Amino acid sequence: MPSEMKIVRPLPSPAILSTRIRKNIKKNLTPLMRQNAFYRQVLVAGWQPQHQPKFRGTVTFDSNTVSADILIINGDTRVDEYAPTTINDLWNWWEHTGTKAHTIKPVRAEFLRFEIDNEVMFALVVKHPGTKPKRKTRRMNKKLTGQIGSILMKSVARGMWK
Repeated sequence: MPSEMKIVRPLPSPAILSTRIRKNIKKNLTPLMRQNAFYRQVLVAGWQPQHQPKFRGTVTFDSNTVSADILIINGDTRVDEYAPTTINDLWNWWEHTGTKAHTIKPVRAEFLRFEIDNEVMFALVVKHPGTKPKRKTRRMNKKLTGQIGSILMKSVARGMWK
């Protein structure tokens, strides 16, 4: 008859266990959220500095939930003092909507100035062809969700048996 071996290890108190698990989750998720915020920052690296969204990855807790968020920290900043458009609006147009073909005219100057192949150009009017929505974050979020799930499971297991 085979012999049996049983190892019993008592669990710590629920408060200690909860604190330990939360610390583990935060420690393991924070680098992933920062990395994904950085990836989004790379997407907008070619934007004019005053129009660039600034992303931050955060991990927060309340009584029953863990939140892993990527926030636009300057989203409410107005792009232009003469228009109500914010950086959040620019991001949403770029990511979800795109823009229709439109004419660009100077507002506070007589001419538009821009560079093409390091050559300075001036124009009274430019006809912009419009842009297609990029829709890059949907794929990034799908991948991120899978990574978060596996990190949560590992963090809970390590927090319980550490």
